[in-house]
Amino acid sequence: MSSIPNSDHSIRSSVSSVLRPYRKRWLFLASTRMVLWSLATIVVIWIAAMWIDLVWALPDGIRWWVSRIAPQVAILVTAAALLVRLIHFNDDAIARCIDAEKDTGGEVLVGLQLEARPWPSKDSLTLGMASLAVDRSRQLAASFSTGDVFRFDSLRRPSVILFSMLSVVLLVAMIVPAIAKTQVTRLLSPTSDVPPYTGVMIELQLDRDSVTYGDSTLIRATSTGARVERMQLVIRTLKGEESVLPMLPTANSPDTQSETHWQAMLSNVTEPLIVFAMSGRSRSTQHELKVILLPQLLPPTVRITPPEYTRYGTYEGPIPDHGIEGLPDTEVMWRLASNRPLASGRIDLQYRDETRETIQLWPDTEDASRFVSRQAEAASSTVYGSMRLTRPGQFTLSVTDIDGITSRESISGSIGILKDGHPVVRITSPRPISLATPNIKLPVTIEGADDYGIARMWLYRSLNGSPASKMELETDGTRQQRVRWDLPLDQYGLSSGDEIQLFARIEDNDPNGAKGAESPVTVVRIISQVELDELRIRQKGVESLQAKYAAAQRQLEHLAEALRAVDEAAKRAAEDGSAESRERLHEKLAAAKQAADEAAEAMEKFSQHPMPIDVDRELTEKLAAQAKQIQQLSKQLENATAADPQSQQDLSSEQQEMLRRLGEQVASQRQDLQQNAVEPLQQLQQIMPLIVDQQRFEQLVRQQRDLARRLNSLNSETDPEQGRVAELETQQQQLRRALDQLLDDIEAHAKALPDEPSLEKLRRTAEEFVDGIRESQAESEMLSAQQGLLENQFADAYDDAKSAADILESFLSQCKGMGDQACQNCQMAFNPGAGGASLGNSIEQILSMMGMKPGASGMRPGGSPGMGLGWGAGGGYSMRQPGPNNVGMYGAMPTSATSPRQGRGDRASGGIASIRSGSPGGGQSNQIDQPPHDAGGGQADQAIPGKYRDKVSEYFRQLAEQLGE
Repeated sequence: MSSIPNSDHSIRSSVSSVLRPYRKRWLFLASTRMVLWSLATIVVIWIAAMWIDLVWALPDGIRWWVSRIAPQVAILVTAAALLVRLIHFNDDAIARCIDAEKDTGGEVLVGLQLEARPWPSKDSLTLGMASLAVDRSRQLAASFSTGDVFRFDSLRRPSVILFSMLSVVLLVAMIVPAIAKTQVTRLLSPTSDVPPYTGVMIELQLDRDSVTYGDSTLIRATSTGARVERMQLVIRTLKGEESVLPMLPTANSPDTQSETHWQAMLSNVTEPLIVFAMSGRSRSTQHELKVILLPQLLPPTVRITPPEYTRYGTYEGPIPDHGIEGLPDTEVMWRLASNRPLASGRIDLQYRDETRETIQLWPDTEDASRFVSRQAEAASSTVYGSMRLTRPGQFTLSVTDIDGITSRESISGSIGILKDGHPVVRITSPRPISLATPNIKLPVTIEGADDYGIARMWLYRSLNGSPASKMELETDGTRQQRVRWDLPLDQYGLSSGDEIQLFARIEDNDPNGAKGAESPVTVVRIISQVELDELRIRQKGVESLQAKYAAAQRQLEHLAEALRAVDEAAKRAAEDGSAESRERLHEKLAAAKQAADEAAEAMEKFSQHPMPIDVDRELTEKLAAQAKQIQQLSKQLENATAADPQSQQDLSSEQQEMLRRLGEQVASQRQDLQQNAVEPLQQLQQIMPLIVDQQRFEQLVRQQRDLARRLNSLNSETDPEQGRVAELETQQQQLRRALDQLLDDIEAHAKALPDEPSLEKLRRTAEEFVDGIRESQAESEMLSAQQGLLENQFADAYDDAKSAADILESFLSQCKGMGDQACQNCQMAFNPGAGGASLGNSIEQILSMMGMKPGASGMRPGGSPGMGLGWGAGGGYSMRQPGPNNVGMYGAMPTSATSPRQGRGDRASGGIASIRSGSPGGGQSNQIDQPPHDAGGGQADQAIPGKYRDKVSEYFRQLAEQLGE
């Protein structure tokens, strides 16, 4: 094989060099054409986007994509198409274009292909012919102009289309420049605030671009173009939250057909806002409204330090609800904090006397270190200051930041000046009117209270009107003092009829001058033991009688326990024979000896003062005999006790037998006292209320009969005095209520009886009696009599009252039967001694001493009630439990250990209950009425607001004075 004479490479290079200008020409025209089509595409896209935006107002994001991304996409697509065309447009394509344009019959293409084809070297003719064809192809390609093959006509179509669209755009812009300008601007600058074109132009006007925090600002809008019927102000926060505020037409504005004015007030602006006006699809440009932040006054902290003498602690915390209060010279420190760095703070004081004062607060003062609570705010945003209370008034707090802006809000409150009031002192024991025997130590309890502290306390006492002597009592300076002191009456040589007067004085700790107060005078009258016994029976009834024997029984129980302990110790000592056991036996013998002495002493005291009751006289003799027996028992125990515990020997069999007999003797005495005295008296105490109820009913029947007789006198009077009629009506009402209360009491007392067969008949008779009275017409007749008096029907009132008395008298036998049954129940159980007095007489004696027998209450023969301790005055039964309960009694009297403590508010204690207790073990109780441990203290001052504390204190002071009269 051989090639054409010229080398393939030289021939190929020759043809290629001839076609190279054609390639450049084609590339230029192709590139230009692609650019023109790209521009035309971009213009079409933009025109379409502006048209759609004109109709629907495209979002900013879509317009940004159309204006930024669409041109780039068009260019990239054009470049890609050009690249693909360039890859496929080679020399063969150029040769075809030349042959087609110049009508050469394909000679250029043939020559180009022959040049590239290999030929056999042996065929010289073929090789020569091919060389001629190649040369012809090169000569033809070189003879033509590139412009004749690739003409500019190929650019005409895209150019015409592009310039036609631009001409249309220009024409539209000339016709409607506003629309063109708006849409082009919105498209080319999508992030700019360009409102869509709607035919209405809205211009928004702000009075100022920034407002102070919390201020208001006026926003105006002017619309031009089409007439606008409604305008709205759109408010958008930085978080994207929107709200709409309607705008109102501006009053007295020069509105025309094409221009209207609107306005809206934006109030309380507290954060930056974006605002614009809108009417339908039309809107104004958006404006940013900035906010100048004010310093915010956070809740302040106050530190209140009272004067030292008050002994009050320092308060640190928020401002109290009742404001700042304190005594004069109280120190008040302030800590004000804000959300911004502060330059200063201010306290404006306005006093009640119309004077003013200003106190400045500063950061980083020495006052800051005195605050205990943690400070969460930065030091630069906190100011401190202090002041002292001098006058009442008002305070106002404010702060100023480092930019000189003062806080808009302020905190105000009141300043109150407290008054150090007078102290209060009372003698809570003994009572204001008391009775005491001359052989006791009278307990005196003084209780005082002051706002801030008691400095000194004195007790004054005098005898039978002599000048009072003063004794200073020890105090600890606190606000409440309770001092107890025993007045040794047994050392003064007193006798019945003497009178002791007591009163107390205290002074407070006010450094500006102590203020004092004195208690009402307490009068203690000296009486004999017999008089005290009678009063005690009148006050407590059978309980006072039973208490003495219960105390004696407790003494015997204590002695029996001591003897049992000696017996056990003796047996243990006999078993092991150790020195320790013998020493313990010696201790038990000594304890038993002491118990015997105490029992003998107590029972001897009990027997020395018998009450004027037959049963007590008999039982007292038995107590005296038992006291002598216990004294002998004490001597026997003394003989069995060695002086030296180390020399104590085991007890002999005779001594052990003696101890056994002593134990049996004490047990027998205790059992005898329990069965023949304590238990019957306890039963008598249980049924005594029903016996008293019987006497109450008899008294009520007598009073009803007495009232009926007095009502009969009204029939003979032509014009009875209305005051007397009202009194009689009140008495009838009291009797009716007393009857109802009495029936309730009988029913309650019957239910309270122990569940014993011997008391079943008593319970049944009491319940039958109550049912009978309630089923009768007694109460209705009494009510009718009362109604007749109100209506001045005196004859009917008399008949009704007489009928009520007759009905009640018909139940007297049944009531007496209930009382007799109670007495019989006691009589069967009571056996104080052979040939002793009857218990029935004792019951009558007890009732008489209690004021429960006719005549004991002071009833006059005419039926008008008197002023006795047993019965109420005014014609009606008014006393539930007879006895002088408003008088304190002090003497050698035991009280029942099993009875509950009872309290009674009286004038002496200001309504505070007194506690009555006895001395179960000692045999003597100097105090019958004991004051409560918590009396006189009052409630804590801190629970009362300061501005009311003076009024409350003064009120209770006056009340105490009145109660003490």
